[in-house]
Amino acid sequence: MAYDAYRFASFFSRTIAEHPRLISLSALPFAPTNSQFYKVYRANRTDLPRILGGFQSWWTPCLATFRGSTNDTISSVGWSHDGKRVFSINTQGKFRLWDVETGTEIIRPLALIRHYFNYPRASCSIHDDIIYIPGPDYIFRIDLSTGEQLDSWPHRTEGCEDVVVSTDGRVVTIHPYKKIQRLRICEKDSAAYLDLPMTSTGQVGLVVTCVVFSDDNTEVAAGTEEGLICLWKYNRITDYVQTSPPAAVKCLAFIDGMGVIAGVDEVDGGTLQLYPLSADRKFENANTFRFPPSHSPAIFSPNTLKVATYGPGISIGIWSLDLTNSNSIHATQVGPLLVGHFHAI
Repeated sequence: MAYDAYRFASFFSRTIAEHPRLISLSALPFAPTNSQFYKVYRANRTDLPRILGGFQSWWTPCLATFRGSTNDTISSVGWSHDGKRVFSINTQGKFRLWDVETGTEIIRPLALIRHYFNYPRASCSIHDDIIYIPGPDYIFRIDLSTGEQLDSWPHRTEGCEDVVVSTDGRVVTIHPYKKIQRLRICEKDSAAYLDLPMTSTGQVGLVVTCVVFSDDNTEVAAGTEEGLICLWKYNRITDYVQTSPPAAVKCLAFIDGMGVIAGVDEVDGGTLQLYPLSADRKFENANTFRFPPSHSPAIFSPNTLKVATYGPGISIGIWSLDLTNSNSIHATQVGPLLVGHFHAI
């Protein structure tokens, strides 16, 4: 009942705010018919309007909708570390910060550089409640606690589209359409940096698609468009492995005590490939889980217990991961596909 009451108040919050004395007429008849809330407060009442069609049997998987301008196309979204705020950036270069509980904007929209956010995949990262936003020549930094834009980051970025920040404040910028020979890790508040060689395979360069730091920040891994996964123990590469078959690596995560898990986008559908790491930090043979056709892995949850996929058409799938041991990997879809015109996850 408490869950139903929470979902009812969240779903009909605008209706309740505008017509608090008409909840029985304007909200209660539209509650899901299988919810305990509906059964107790609506089912046996004959004095309320009756919905003949189009009603829901259960609460929608969508917990909340935050609305900005009707012309906004969102290019990047993310959470604050405390889980109480959500930020969004649209293709017009506007940064918005939302309160999760109320769905209201905390600050007035900040105008960034418009043309750069026409890309559909520009993504951000957060460290110590400061969000790092990729820009054409430098990194925008915004304090999520105040909504104020800070001074620009001291490193030139030359048009990066993704930025990854470790928990100790080191920053990696990603250029998803540019071949590079070294991965640059920059210090948070100084001009110091460390260049990591990509591989010793003799390739001219690789297109990096994703980067992830280990929990203790002693290691960093990168996935590439060419299907290579590189592993560094800072300042030196310790190993690299080719996905099988060679295909673009879309997301990566360290699994504590096991190894590295990769979401790989293959022609006939995506896969999850778990690579155990030996005692000397070398990749071992992968264990693979294959998604149904047309499902492509997009991003892991922060705790790596779930993964989101781009599904058939314009849908998103959420999958729960079973990683009980390094000898097998399995994923189970959680709930129905989420259908909508999604531009960012």
